[in-house]
Amino acid sequence: MSLLNQIIAAVFAVLIGLVSGTIYIMSDSSKSMLLNQLESHSEDTATHLGLYMAPFIAEEDSAGIETIVNAIFDSGYYEKISVTNFDDVDLFTALRSPEISEEVPRWFVKLIEFDTPNFRIEVTHAWSKVGFVTVKSRAGYAYEELWKGTQTTLIWFITLSLICVIFLSSLIRLILRPLKSIEEQATALANREYIEVTKIPKTKELKSVVVTMNSMIQRVRTMFDEQSRNIEELRRTAYRDELTELANSRAINAQLSNKLDNRDDEGPCTLFYVHITDLTALNNKLGEENANNLIKQVAQKLKRLSESHLGSIVGRISGADLVLLLSHTDNETTRRESTTLLEEC
Repeated sequence: MSLLNQIIAAVFAVLIGLVSGTIYIMSDSSKSMLLNQLESHSEDTATHLGLYMAPFIAEEDSAGIETIVNAIFDSGYYEKISVTNFDDVDLFTALRSPEISEEVPRWFVKLIEFDTPNFRIEVTHAWSKVGFVTVKSRAGYAYEELWKGTQTTLIWFITLSLICVIFLSSLIRLILRPLKSIEEQATALANREYIEVTKIPKTKELKSVVVTMNSMIQRVRTMFDEQSRNIEELRRTAYRDELTELANSRAINAQLSNKLDNRDDEGPCTLFYVHITDLTALNNKLGEENANNLIKQVAQKLKRLSESHLGSIVGRISGADLVLLLSHTDNETTRRESTTLLEEC
């Protein structure tokens, strides 16, 4: 999983935790509020019924009591309304099934299960106690209201969460964009390409990483350039004669060996072997510097001659010995080249 997805998942997990706690607190608070409301409602209903039905209770008029109770009971907010005389003899009782609407999930009912208040008052008439009115609110109403509130909260949570995830995704992508540049730097470095990030991020941590990476790229480039120069210098020293700047004996032997291995493809060749006689005597007579100049002149003439022939080999194999190999030459050309070389030397 990418860093971006991990951050979004972490944020989403925190949001789920927050909304779960919020829903629980809201449900508990709403539960207490609804219970208080139902208790108050039951009390008010019982009080009003007691005042209104006092004459009927005193006369034990069950028909009148039933009419009045049913008018209130049909509203659907009550589970039970019971009217008795002072001796607790039932005059009329209206009951409704305590079943909760199927729209409310069973797990939700178990989660916030509660008992609805059951309120009972004494009824007096003409300064005498004539009976009792008992009112119990319907629990289903409370569960239905709580579930509606929870659904609304969940819908808002899901909507706002999606908006937040989209916003956070865009924001985090923007913040972490320098990491993509660092990845490209590392990939380029593996291919010996040196890319520096010119747009430094403002985020402190990312800025430090980018600056450090740029510094490392610079050091690595300097190191590789220095190594390349050293390798080139070693190669030049290993295969070049310091005095004549021609190929030395190691390079000449390798090139001649390659020519011999591929002589069927190369065809006939002409080898000029130039030996400077008694180089030691020349050193003593002319001096080392003049003797070296002579060797350089001979080397330059061989080099000019090699430049006029494609695929030629020229070099110094020892102090007084130089060679020139020309490819694809006929006898007349060989004779002419030999004469020119002898005249110039």
